[in-house]
Amino acid sequence: MFDEDPQYCSDWNPTHPMLCRPKIGVFEMGILKATGLPAMKPQGRTDAYCVAKYGSKWVRSRTVVNSLSPKWNELYSWEVYDQCTFITISVFDNSQLHEGNIDLGAMDTRIGKVRISLQEMDIGRIYQYSYPLVELQPSGLKKMGEIQLAFKFTCPDMLDVWKMLNVCKMYTMPILPSQHFSDPLSPAQFYGLRKQIITLVSLNMSKAEPPLRRE
Repeated sequence: MFDEDPQYCSDWNPTHPMLCRPKIGVFEMGILKATGLPAMKPQGRTDAYCVAKYGSKWVRSRTVVNSLSPKWNELYSWEVYDQCTFITISVFDNSQLHEGNIDLGAMDTRIGKVRISLQEMDIGRIYQYSYPLVELQPSGLKKMGEIQLAFKFTCPDMLDVWKMLNVCKMYTMPILPSQHFSDPLSPAQFYGLRKQIITLVSLNMSKAEPPLRRE
């Protein structure tokens, strides 16, 4: 069972480490800055930070206080096991900084997010683009500013003929067990199971000592 939408999955590896595929490359990303963010607090301020997820690795940038055009300039890297994957970057407004909010359990508000496909990248090429941050609202998708990113996907194995053939062979093998193809789950069953898993994980995390905050 995946913890992500299969259309935008970032990790096709099995849970057991012995069944994982070999690493094929490294993805590096610099979170540079954001522009045009909306004011998320009544005082007309926004305390923004970024969260990026790829595979099982999550990263979080520092919070830039009281800025609608924050600059982070932080670099992160991930090991890549399958290029047909996506990385997700979200920008949040930090509600934990001001006295009183922590006691009330205030949750951080997501400003917007963007997904980037590794499959569309040329190996070894450095990209630097500004992406619109979008958020789904009752009235539809709304642009909430832009985020500037620089990234590169490197794959040393492509320089070795035999390793390149092994990578090509990997793509001829099914990602999922045969039962997923002979007797697939319906979308309703998939999202129902996913919701139950999220509930169980949240329940287990709530029992941690000390207790985790609502964020």
